[in-house]
Amino acid sequence: MLNHTSSLDTYFQLQFTDEKGPEDSFEDAFQKYGVLFRTPGAQYEYANLGYGLLDHIIAQQAEEPFDVFMKEQVFGPLGMEDSFVALGGDLPQGVALKYGLDLKPLPAIHNNTPGAGNTYASIHDLIRFGMSQLEGQDGLLDPQLLRLSQTYKEPKSVYPYYADAIYTLGWNRKREKNGKTVLWHEGGMTGAASLIKLIPEDDLVVAVITNVYDNPLCQRIADALTRIAVPGYVPDPINPIAGYSDRTEDTDFFGEWEGAVVIDGESLPCRLEITPKRATFRLQKKAFKFTPAYNGKAFLGSFVGRLPAKDLFKAEDHALVLKLLRDEDYLKGSVTAIDISSRQRYALPFYVRLQKK
Repeated sequence: MLNHTSSLDTYFQLQFTDEKGPEDSFEDAFQKYGVLFRTPGAQYEYANLGYGLLDHIIAQQAEEPFDVFMKEQVFGPLGMEDSFVALGGDLPQGVALKYGLDLKPLPAIHNNTPGAGNTYASIHDLIRFGMSQLEGQDGLLDPQLLRLSQTYKEPKSVYPYYADAIYTLGWNRKREKNGKTVLWHEGGMTGAASLIKLIPEDDLVVAVITNVYDNPLCQRIADALTRIAVPGYVPDPINPIAGYSDRTEDTDFFGEWEGAVVIDGESLPCRLEITPKRATFRLQKKAFKFTPAYNGKAFLGSFVGRLPAKDLFKAEDHALVLKLLRDEDYLKGSVTAIDISSRQRYALPFYVRLQKK
């Protein structure tokens, strides 16, 4: 779970205090969406549910709430005086107001995976945390564990995102074209975005926080700051789908695939037709056409539409993202429904399994 190869998938659910409606606890959400979408260890896929489960385990083992554990074991020792984990209730004075994509102020937001999205920090504290990750600095881990956390690679995993990057134990890691090894992590949800980047050989930490969801803005600011500290530095763009292409030499993808998508416990027949230039996903008499993308055995497609799921807003279209991994004559993975309104309330994954005809 720590390196996101557990086979859980993309997920978040946000509850706004000015909106009425049922709210899933973490346990309820895990019962619905804690599905093994692929073979564990086969592919890196970022999964908030995995980190939500980790914070649940930590609280159980420590016999204290997760926010107390983080204060005692992380924030306190590192001198991060303006950092905390929010588990509900009012936020302390001084917390920046969040804004939606329409730049309108947002009410308080509750996220049911505290280990993935409920941590608040000042930019000063985020830099302090980053410095603790550089060798020779005062940190929480001994040098051997620190190196392991920044270099570990799942032996049999596919890493389809960020071109040649891998995801270690909490960090994206990549050797850039300029020859420098960088570690970074982005964060983002409705009303907030962040980026922290380490260049160990320069003992450099760069961090950016915004109170609107705009990761590209964070990247531009981080690049500008880095160039000030390292003159002549030319960073690689942080593009999650940089390794994908609309062409593939693996012709075994082409053809017709049949199977099912599981929604609310029911297996609904579906079909995927792939040609060299186009693909069509068919579900309940609807045909979604799109241009597919490939990265080795990984298949990616996106289109706009609706799924018959209880937790989705019925009257609204969603961004539907189809993420599959080919295993011989099978494609396994998910179709994720993402709320594309200005509040971006959720991303919910549904299991897909297809067999080639």
